[in-house]
Amino acid sequence: MGDKILTFKIKTTSPDKFRVKPGCSLLHPGASATISVYLLKGYLHIHSNIYFYLLSLAFCTPTSNINKEKFLIIWTLISHEYKQAQLIEFWKTVPNSVLYEHRY
Repeated sequence: MGDKILTFKIKTTSPDKFRVKPGCSLLHPGASATISVYLLKGYLHIHSNIYFYLLSLAFCTPTSNINKEKFLIIWTLISHEYKQAQLIEFWKTVPNSVLYEHRY
């Protein structure tokens, strides 16, 4: 990765059930990030790292139907830091050819 900064964005199949904070952010070389996933309507509050979805499955009951939900982590490398408003604009215009994805 060198001196490049990783920027990521997290999407979910059910934005009405989940809040992911931060939804998009920067990650400097050698750094780590904590992602908070809030399951709305009184279900559960989960704190963990980028593998939050795998951990959340351990807390779901079979009747909660949450284990059917999906998350998509999209990331790319950038050469300079953006402020939050600039980062949101960046994600609106970034070409798909430079993006990497992982689905949970």
